[in-house]
Amino acid sequence: MSITHHGSMDLFAPSRAVCSLAALFVTWKGFLLVVALGAALAPDYDTSTSLFLERMYGRNASVSLATAQLTRWDALYFMHSSIKGHVYEQEWAFGLGLPTLVGLVGALARRLAPSAGPSTTTTTTTMSAATYALEPMVAICLAHLAHFLAVLCLHRLTMLLSGNPRLAYLSAALHILSPAGLFLSAPYNEGPFACLSFVGNLLFAVALKSTSGSGRESKSKSRDPSQLSLQRHAAMIAAGLSFGLATAFRSNGLTSGLLFAVEAVNGLRRMASRPCRAGDAVSVAVALLGGLCVAAGSVVPQTLAWMRYCVPEGVVSRPWCAWAVPSIYTFVQEHY
Repeated sequence: MSITHHGSMDLFAPSRAVCSLAALFVTWKGFLLVVALGAALAPDYDTSTSLFLERMYGRNASVSLATAQLTRWDALYFMHSSIKGHVYEQEWAFGLGLPTLVGLVGALARRLAPSAGPSTTTTTTTMSAATYALEPMVAICLAHLAHFLAVLCLHRLTMLLSGNPRLAYLSAALHILSPAGLFLSAPYNEGPFACLSFVGNLLFAVALKSTSGSGRESKSKSRDPSQLSLQRHAAMIAAGLSFGLATAFRSNGLTSGLLFAVEAVNGLRRMASRPCRAGDAVSVAVALLGGLCVAAGSVVPQTLAWMRYCVPEGVVSRPWCAWAVPSIYTFVQEHY
């Protein structure tokens, strides 16, 4: 009985948990892939994927079965933007994060491996040589990598906040078995968004823990307070940057800005309750800067769209350009 109990505790130890989570991750992803490939046995009622891949890469393109099965529905919009850029107005609703990342990685892969085929900016009629549907494969790999990194970040975050190895393991395992299922394996925003959000939360927790006495009081007291403050501020700003990148993938990442709003309010309360200190003012400024980083994940794409559709002369302005707060995202959601 004691041996079994000891083995169970070892499973949830941080050193063993990563290997165990990796095994569970591979097993679950393998099962989902089998489900996706098995669906190919049934008649394909939706031919949009095959038509899209032929149009983007030509008739001679080499397309794996996994790529064809996972590149469905909204993934076609993501991949079109990755290959051609944001051509249609409604494509801005899907964000800049994933198309930009996949486009950059795909371009780098083609430079490193010219055998992958010519750039897809050429027309399909000029693609006489065999090419690979590279961008969907890149997006699928990134989705899997991001999901696994999100699992590890969640495990570390739970350990940092609770100090409970069992809770940390179960939390990470449940994220592997997320109801999102294949959406965390396909060329969608979900995986990278989850990864960047958990990284942001982990960095934010590190910032708060760096000057608190929770679990590390003796160690914190032995360190230079200025060094602790610098670590806290750096982690806080890094958290804002991570949340901002997450917001570039999915706009609901803006809600992460509430963390920085609360931190700024707490700083203002400290300033009001005691003689003003430079450290308090810096803490408030850092919290505000982190919040601005989060907002930038939405403002920057909106600004780029505004410069494209509302600024150039000789271009018919779109209705949303005249709004008090011109938002292409809101317009696309309502109009399309």
